[in-house]
Amino acid sequence: MNGFSISLLRATEQFHAFLTAPTLAPAWPGANVPNPPAPVPMPFSLEDVSYIAKAVPSSDPKVEACFDKICASLIAAKAELDALDAIVGDGDCGSTMATGATRLMEEKSKLPMADPEKLCRCLSDVLSTAMGGSSGVLFRIMFLGMADFLKSSPGAWSESGGAALQAGLDAMMAAGGAQEGYRTMLDSLCPAARVLKDGGDLAAALAAAEAGAEKTKSMAARAGRSENVPEAVLKDTPDPGAVAVVKVIKAISEVSG
Repeated sequence: MNGFSISLLRATEQFHAFLTAPTLAPAWPGANVPNPPAPVPMPFSLEDVSYIAKAVPSSDPKVEACFDKICASLIAAKAELDALDAIVGDGDCGSTMATGATRLMEEKSKLPMADPEKLCRCLSDVLSTAMGGSSGVLFRIMFLGMADFLKSSPGAWSESGGAALQAGLDAMMAAGGAQEGYRTMLDSLCPAARVLKDGGDLAAALAAAEAGAEKTKSMAARAGRSENVPEAVLKDTPDPGAVAVVKVIKAISEVSG
């Protein structure tokens, strides 16, 4: 078993000198006196790795309308999602989503709305700092995965969005370890991504996401805080992250028609 011990001594200066004196004795390797912490300059500026700091703002009315609708929907759903999460998790899913949406609205004027790849990179920046817990990190990974796909296969959202979303989800699952069927937001995201990647429309993607969220009511949790909640408590309550995904896709479908 690894461990350590602590001894407290009322030591004189002479005793301290003896304790810290160099020695080659194998059972007494000597003492290391730690130096006080000193500031170390960063080798680069945070702006050097910030996509949003280097972004050139641009406009796309349809993308902006979807953006506004998504953010408004998540902010409005704060109490509902928190109530669901109070049963199956930490009780902060709605607050976390609303915080991310609020920050996105604050940064909207800086975003390259007309460039899907760069927009995804900027979204990864904003959400990774605005959202607490693992959510911000996972969304960063997802949006960077989407951006990498869009860089190699550029196109409008209507052409490449589904495949880009799938690439982002693949990156998220590889990093986070969760899969579809683990009772997470992936149970809504993955079915919707498959529909869109296969050429289905938003109405079909929304139906797939809704069905996925409904299935979480009877799933055993295999990831996240819900994993520590008894199955009897989880039963009949959908995963709040999956419900949030439904609200996002519904917002997009309402704008895009």
